[in-house]
Amino acid sequence: PICMSARAKVTNNACGKFCTDRHSMCILSCKWSSFLAGCLLYTAGYLEVLRPLQEFPTNLKHGFGQVLGFDWVEVDTWLVQKAASKTLQACGLSAAQCTDTSWSWSLYAITVDTLDLMRQLETSFARSLNSVRKTCNDKYLGTQALLPIAEHLNGLAYVSSSIQAGTSTCSRIAQNVCSTYHTAGLILEGMGEVHHEISQFTNNEILVSYADNTQYLVLLHALPYL
Repeated sequence: PICMSARAKVTNNACGKFCTDRHSMCILSCKWSSFLAGCLLYTAGYLEVLRPLQEFPTNLKHGFGQVLGFDWVEVDTWLVQKAASKTLQACGLSAAQCTDTSWSWSLYAITVDTLDLMRQLETSFARSLNSVRKTCNDKYLGTQALLPIAEHLNGLAYVSSSIQAGTSTCSRIAQNVCSTYHTAGLILEGMGEVHHEISQFTNNEILVSYADNTQYLVLLHALPYL
């Protein structure tokens, strides 16, 4: 009986140790599996965002220039001014005569088609002027330096809404066409300040430092292993 009891005790101890070791191995395997799965998910997500992070400065410039339309403002404004000038010429007027209203009584007999001017206004506002106008009027992006352009674009939008597409007498639309020409000129004159202000968003000291150090973003790959 004593031998049997000792043998049973040894067997139980061996069994207990085996079960404990097996339990520990199971826990360790689960931990490593979870860790490896987490690393794989992190790597997949990291590879997904790495390129956008590296290209952020370039994408920011593209966003202001192409998406918001600041690269097109001068061209579109110039086309509007050109269309307004042609409309004035059809009325027998030049832009220089806009400041003198004595001609208004002599234009009742002259009619002009404003369709080309309205089409150009619609095209220019659709491509860039409307989005730039919203940006310049924005609570956060509309800085003090952009307020003059915001006001000019607001004025241009208001004047353009007062011009009806189609045939009209020059005495009826000449003043609004003159305002369109003059406001477009003010926008063109202020574009130097606009470009300078946009560069403060897209090429400031923080972004330059960020662009100079984007090569170190690849080191984020080692973060889960730290």
